[in-house]
Amino acid sequence: FFFFNDPATTEIYTEQIVGSVRCVQETGINAEYMGIFATSALGGFGIVRSFAFFFGGFPNEFTIAQKLQVGELESIPSTVYVYFIVAILVSVGGFIYQLREKRRLDYEEHYIQLIAKQP
Repeated sequence: FFFFNDPATTEIYTEQIVGSVRCVQETGINAEYMGIFATSALGGFGIVRSFAFFFGGFPNEFTIAQKLQVGELESIPSTVYVYFIVAILVSVGGFIYQLREKRRLDYEEHYIQLIAKQP
């Protein structure tokens, strides 16, 4: 990855990853739910980013971060906000879908176990 060339950036990413893992461990959030959240968030961004690649108007994420750091909010195109909102909606939809599937599979597994215990 290109960010390993910059020690400051590598340190920031490492701190974020380690901090996220520690927060999950401290709060006792189930790893399955964290997996569902992570895949829905990454999937939502990936889907929107893929479509934006074809339709255009999605700037480089690092350019946006640099503009935000220096306070140039006016120079950020309005399409970024539209893509961001759509990515959040797709992520929430994916999260809800995966939760429903998990509950359905858990229910089916529990039901099968109940049937297997009956004489």
